[in-house]
Amino acid sequence: MKKKALSFYCITLMLFCQILLCSGVVGALSENGANYIADNCAQIKSRLRDVQHSDSRTRVYLGGYYEKFISKFITPLNVRLTRNNITDEPAPELMSNQAAFATAQTNFKDDFIDYQKALEDLINADCGNAQDFYTQLVTVREKRQTMVFDINKLTELTNRHLELVRQLRGRL
Repeated sequence: MKKKALSFYCITLMLFCQILLCSGVVGALSENGANYIADNCAQIKSRLRDVQHSDSRTRVYLGGYYEKFISKFITPLNVRLTRNNITDEPAPELMSNQAAFATAQTNFKDDFIDYQKALEDLINADCGNAQDFYTQLVTVREKRQTMVFDINKLTELTNRHLELVRQLRGRL
């Protein structure tokens, strides 16, 4: 379990660092910026494809991790608590944490699909109109930032659930 948790945090950290490296100051595109986009269009699109592939692998890993966590840990524990009529603290919090985790997981999936579509549109965009390309890039960055928020929320809910399980174990 520790090995899986460590790899989960490493991938989350990698995704967060990638976002910090790819993001910049948002504002109007300067003449130099427009020239840079036009001159380096192929390289920019190549790097965007690299980010797209990396994000897809990360999404597959995190999506699988979240799915396993809810289906093999959260739900079976809450079903067992219900069957055994354990209703004292922290059982109600475990139930509400399950609902919050499921909602956050759905948000993660939906936001990732939205982000991937925007990134795909950016990769297919014409660099000839640098201002439009840059505007799309800013939109993709914002959608990627939403992904970071979703991942942080799921990490927070995972940690909260583990803490509630420790409390439950101490009471039983």
